[in-house]
Amino acid sequence: DTPLTLQWVSSQAAAWGADMLTIDPFGSLDLAVDRQQNDSRAIRNLLHGFLQPFLKEHKMHCILAVHTTKLSLDGNGDIRMPNPYDATDSAGFYNAADGLISLRRPASRGGTVTEGEVQKVRDRFSGKHGKFDLAFDFRTSRYTGLRPPVLQEEEVPF
Repeated sequence: DTPLTLQWVSSQAAAWGADMLTIDPFGSLDLAVDRQQNDSRAIRNLLHGFLQPFLKEHKMHCILAVHTTKLSLDGNGDIRMPNPYDATDSAGFYNAADGLISLRRPASRGGTVTEGEVQKVRDRFSGKHGKFDLAFDFRTSRYTGLRPPVLQEEEVPF
């Protein structure tokens, strides 16, 4: 009977002594939105006002799986690679995240390859932007890398 809110899920993870919280999909949560503000502002306030301080206090990491709005097609007729601004109901995900990875499964590659792209890395020592390919192994129910990641050097303005 308890509403599935971010606060409730987080408190359960903390009570269990978890060091990682995964919410998939984020859209399944009851945001308990104040009707005075739109969903984007409510999500931004929830991420910055509650989740980030909570994670820091409990020394916990969090993975949010966020689904996108309907996306346009690229030149191959595939759904283009999503970015954080394509997330349903919010533009605040990019600003709140320390790292962002987007995934897609293009039909032009037979639908068996999952393409990934690291789109944000807050701290340089944590990783680099780049693209990678994954294949799903049905025997082990795991993804395996198909090729080494193509890393992109970031320009650092000084």
